[in-house]
Amino acid sequence: MKKILIAGDHPGALQYLHKVLRLNHFEVAVIDTAMIAEPMALKEKYDCVLVDITTPGPLAHEICKQFRLNKTPSPIMLLSENNSIEAKVKGLSSGADDFIVKPYDTRELVARIQAALRCYEAILNLHQKNVPPDRDAGVSTRMI
Repeated sequence: MKKILIAGDHPGALQYLHKVLRLNHFEVAVIDTAMIAEPMALKEKYDCVLVDITTPGPLAHEICKQFRLNKTPSPIMLLSENNSIEAKVKGLSSGADDFIVKPYDTRELVARIQAALRCYEAILNLHQKNVPPDRDAGVSTRMI
């Protein structure tokens, strides 16, 4: 069972995401964004990290940077109500692998998580076999 971390600042949204992901056979851990800076929050290994930010501001970007500084190779997906190009570019530039605009369909969210996990696993398999990625295939090695 794949392990997903949900970080967010709105308890209702976190509960909803937790329920949706559990129903789709994911193991789920939930943490308030205020706790991300705690060393314990980053010790656990997760297959995917969802950052659900309802409060506008740079917090999501700082969370992405914090995970990447801690060498977290797992896919990071931002969930935000801000659908501006600037927000998307900034989020992806700060280390996120996907940016999903709210409101979203939960089927799409689950499909995107599954797609991100497939890519992540493929890259890990290549890395374990010491096979360099095919540059023409567009496979990113940033996560390794």
